[in-house]
Amino acid sequence: MIKKIFLAFIFLGYSNIYAINNTEKKIRVNVSAGILEGGVNEEGLKYKRLSGNVIIEYEDIIIHADRAIYFDESKDLIAEGNIKIIHKDENTVYADSIVYHHETKMADLNGNITLTSKNATFTTENMQYDTKKEIAYFNNQATIKEGENTLISKFGYFDKRHELAVFEENVLLENNDYTLKSEKIIYNNISKVAKFKGKTFISSKDGTKKFTAENGGEYNTQKNKANFKKSTLKTDRIIISADSVEADQKKEIYTIAGNVTIQEKNEDLYITGEYGVYNKKEGIAELFGKTLITKYLEGDNLYASADRIYAVEKKIDNTGNKKKEKKITVHAYGDVKVYKNDMQARASEMVYDEERDIVEIVGRPIFWNYQNQITAEKGSIHLENKKIKFIELTPKGFFVFKDELGNFNQVCGEKVVISFENNFISKMQMIENVEVIYFAISNNKIKGINILKCGEISMDLSKQHVSKIDFPVKSKGRFYPIGLSKDLDLYLKNFEWRENERPTKDEVINRGYGKVKNFESFSFN
Repeated sequence: MIKKIFLAFIFLGYSNIYAINNTEKKIRVNVSAGILEGGVNEEGLKYKRLSGNVIIEYEDIIIHADRAIYFDESKDLIAEGNIKIIHKDENTVYADSIVYHHETKMADLNGNITLTSKNATFTTENMQYDTKKEIAYFNNQATIKEGENTLISKFGYFDKRHELAVFEENVLLENNDYTLKSEKIIYNNISKVAKFKGKTFISSKDGTKKFTAENGGEYNTQKNKANFKKSTLKTDRIIISADSVEADQKKEIYTIAGNVTIQEKNEDLYITGEYGVYNKKEGIAELFGKTLITKYLEGDNLYASADRIYAVEKKIDNTGNKKKEKKITVHAYGDVKVYKNDMQARASEMVYDEERDIVEIVGRPIFWNYQNQITAEKGSIHLENKKIKFIELTPKGFFVFKDELGNFNQVCGEKVVISFENNFISKMQMIENVEVIYFAISNNKIKGINILKCGEISMDLSKQHVSKIDFPVKSKGRFYPIGLSKDLDLYLKNFEWRENERPTKDEVINRGYGKVKNFESFSFN
């Protein structure tokens, strides 16, 4: 009879086990299995060897396994084969094997580990699992998949109850549109916000866009919006950097602020400002606040400041090329000031066309060269091989140069051409319907005044002043000795002297660009 009862106990495999903890509270653990055998190990600890549909029901969790050893006194468990941990909230953990410590509620899991929750799936090969707090700690490669997003790392933890992942060391976040690498990512699967710590790299799947954030930031994967600190965005043609970047990934619109720079990849063009917007789809960047354009030239760079700068990447069709090349056009608006060591200018608008390598200046520009002043309705600076080749101003060109006695020598005509040698002004020509008023000086005294008309005049400016004047075309006019010049009109039509408007180096180059504090917040609404 006793033998029959013992055999029934083994094959039915069910047991209710009670224990007293430190607070004298009874703790019930239900153990069941197809086969249940008792025993004592070398250390004198009683255990039960379980096999076949093993189920151990603790206070907060139920563990399923194919085979297990259960220790009666400590209630610890060693199990393997189709491990399944089920919580009261029905969250489930799968693994190949487990070592469970009942007192600490910690489990060492190994092999094909999967944690499933309402929104995400976590997988790894081995980890420590806090069954009470439902937190998984890992120090080998782990993956979280949520919708289109896949998060991979070598070290960190996953808080399943709060849907929070903290990944460190070579962290990778991928989806259908881009790949992100960071030193550390904190991802909240409820809010869908990923926070990045340290240097972060983002690249689009098609390779057309690359983004670097020096000090991390945030990304809302649901809204496709992001905030980054100390960031750099790279496209086919330009590199954009800023203290902060707020990105709408879906629309590909980036709000950039604080020490903003836009650099052409060939390093010929450099634009700075305080804040602005970059539209990736349209290839348009707009900057405001202490903006500055630097065009790198041999020996003496060309600088321009403005109220607003508008840069456009435009596609150029080159015959025979499958891929369209992109070139940049830069528009500067509002109180444009230009500075070069031997030349300054001012206008209401300026456009740099990279394809033609020409700077167009409109809105009645005014140029200065040493003691000389030149005005016209519009002008163009022609560049070649990082040098200024010539400047052309038309129509209604007006050239004024002041002599040592303060007299205004004047030349007007339809077109002005300023030539350069080694990137510095060498000669100026006035062409078509030329009129001249020129003061003749000897021994620091005025001898008379030349008033004449001609088809063209050429002036040598290589010595930083008008050192020689030539008339390639025959001129008509008269020389008036100083005694006969009292009743003469000494100013040509439309004469104006605007030296007080001349930009200084400090106004243009050294004006710098600052930070906008309104853009220093890095949290989502």
